[in-house]
Amino acid sequence: MTTDRDNFPADPGVDNRPMSDMATQILEGLTKAMLADDKVLCLGNETETQGGLFGATRGLVEDFGPERVLTLPDNPRAQLATALGMAHAGLRPVLSLNFGDDVLGALDILCDDIATLRYRSGGQNSCPMVLRLPSGGGIGAGPAHSRDLARELGGQAGLRVVACGSAATAKSLIEQAIRSDDPVVLLEPKSLYRERAAARVAELDRALVLHQGDDLSLFAWGAAVPVAREAVEQAAELGIEIELIDLVSINPLDEETILSSLRKTGRGVIVEEGSKRGGIGAEVAAVIAERAIDSLEAPLLRVAGWNTPLSRCGEELYRPDCGRVMRAVEQVIDF
Repeated sequence: MTTDRDNFPADPGVDNRPMSDMATQILEGLTKAMLADDKVLCLGNETETQGGLFGATRGLVEDFGPERVLTLPDNPRAQLATALGMAHAGLRPVLSLNFGDDVLGALDILCDDIATLRYRSGGQNSCPMVLRLPSGGGIGAGPAHSRDLARELGGQAGLRVVACGSAATAKSLIEQAIRSDDPVVLLEPKSLYRERAAARVAELDRALVLHQGDDLSLFAWGAAVPVAREAVEQAAELGIEIELIDLVSINPLDEETILSSLRKTGRGVIVEEGSKRGGIGAEVAAVIAERAIDSLEAPLLRVAGWNTPLSRCGEELYRPDCGRVMRAVEQVIDF
C-alpha cells in the first residue's frame, strides 16, 4: 500500500523535515502546544508510564511533570467528566482513550454535557477540550475495539469531529484542535499509527484536495484515504484521472470543496471504513443530491464496511480495499 509521500507531486503545504510516523507527529503537536500554553494538560490511561497504548504521549511526563500529564482511572465516564470540569474551569485538557470504542459507554457525558455546554449557557461558556480516539480496525483487535467512530459521532451537534487520513496531517490537526474553544474529537486510525510521512498543514474544517483529476471525484477520510490513494494510482494506469478528496472534517463537512469537485468531474465514489448503513458516506451523498444533482453524469457509489460487526479474523474481508474501490470507479466511469 502506498503512503502519504509516494507517487504524488510536491505540495507547498508539506514540511521539508524528515518523515515520522503518526504517533510521533501527534506527540510533536502535543509538545508544541504544551510549551506554548501552560493551560494545556494531557490526560488518559497510562499516560505517565508508556505514553498511552500507542505511545503518542511518551516522554511528556518527564518534560512537563505529573501536574500536567495525568494518568486517570480506567473509567471513560470519569475521564470525560474530569476533562469537562477542567475545560469549564479555563484549562485545555487533551484526553486520550486507549480504544475509541470505550467512549460509547460515556455518550451521555460527551453528547449531553460536553457538546452542549456552549448552547446551554447561551454562549457564555465554552468547552476547549480535545478527545483523542484511536479508531477503526487494522490491528486485529476484534469487534469491541475496531469500530470506525465517524458514523457514531459525526452527526452530533456541538462537537467538531476530525479524522486523520495520514500521518502527514496529524500534527497540524492536533495543534489546531487544542486551540479551538469548542470540543474537538480527533479520530486517529489505529492502522495508520506507524505510517510515515512529512508533515503538512491541514485545517480543522477544510477538506484537502490530495490529487487533481477531471474524470471522477473520490471522497475518503481516515483509514480509507490510503486505500483511495492506491486506487488513484491504479486508475491512472488505465487512463482515468481521479480527483482525490480527504474530507478531514466529518463535522462540519466542507460542503463547498465536495460540491466544487463533483461539479468539475460529474462522477463520484465515496469510500469509508465503517458500515455503509447510516454512515458518513450517506451524508456526503445527500449533500451532493440536494445541491448538485444536475451535475451528476452517473450514479454515486459508496464503498464501505459491511453491515456487520468487524471480525477479528476477517478484517481483510470487511474493510474496503483497492479492488472494491476500483470496481466502483470502473462502474461509474462506464455508466
